[in-house]
Amino acid sequence: MQHPLRFAAAVGPVVIGTVASAVAVVETETDTLLHGIGMLVLGIGVSALVTWYWTARTERRKMRELNEEWKITMAKRIDEMELKVSPVWASLQSKIIKDLMHPSPQFHEMDVLMHRLESLTITTDERGRLDVLLEERILSTDPEVTPEEKASARLMKGVMAKVLDEAASA
Repeated sequence: MQHPLRFAAAVGPVVIGTVASAVAVVETETDTLLHGIGMLVLGIGVSALVTWYWTARTERRKMRELNEEWKITMAKRIDEMELKVSPVWASLQSKIIKDLMHPSPQFHEMDVLMHRLESLTITTDERGRLDVLLEERILSTDPEVTPEEKASARLMKGVMAKVLDEAASA
C-alpha cells in the first residue's frame, strides 16, 4: 500500500491543475457573459438615442410644415378680411359725405375737400384743413347744421383716418 502523502503528492498537482482550469473556464464564461450583457445594454442605449433623435426630427419637420400651412391660411384670411372691410369703410365714408354736403356757399370749402377725400386725391394739408372744418361743424351753433350733421362730422373724423390709412397700405 502506498503512503497517503505520496498519493497526495502524485495526485495533488493534477487536482490543482484541474480545479485551476475549471476556475479559469468559469471566469472566462463570466467575463464573456458580463461582456455580452454590457454590449446588450450599450446597444439598447444607442438604439434608444437614435430612435429619440429621428422621432424628434420628424416631429420638428411636421411642426414646421404645419406652421407654414397656418401662415398661408392666416394670410389668406387677412386678405379676405381686407377685401370685406375696405369697401365697408369706403361706403360709410361716401354715405357720410353725402350727409354733410350742402349747396350753401358757407360750406363750399368743406364740400370741395370732401369730394377730394372721396376720390382719394386729398393732400395732407387739405386733410388737416378738412379736419378743422369738421371740428367747426361739430361745434357749430348755426341753425343750418342739424344734430345729425354734427354726429356725421364726428363720425367722419374717425372714418376718414381709416379709409386713408387703408388706401395708403394698399
